[in-house]
Amino acid sequence: MITLKKYAYPKKLTQVQAVNFVGISLRSYKQYENETNKVNRIKYNYVFNELSS
Repeated sequence: MITLKKYAYPKKLTQVQAVNFVGISLRSYKQYENETNKVNRIKYNYVFNELSS
């Protein structure tokens, strides 16, 4: 499974940099990064698409 970590870390983004880039809270980002049950949610897909572009 491709996760947010796999997109953020090769770009050398910290969690704080990633949330500033995407425009969400750090708490939300950590939840999406660590909880696999959130993968199919709209907000997760938005974050994933933003980081992968």
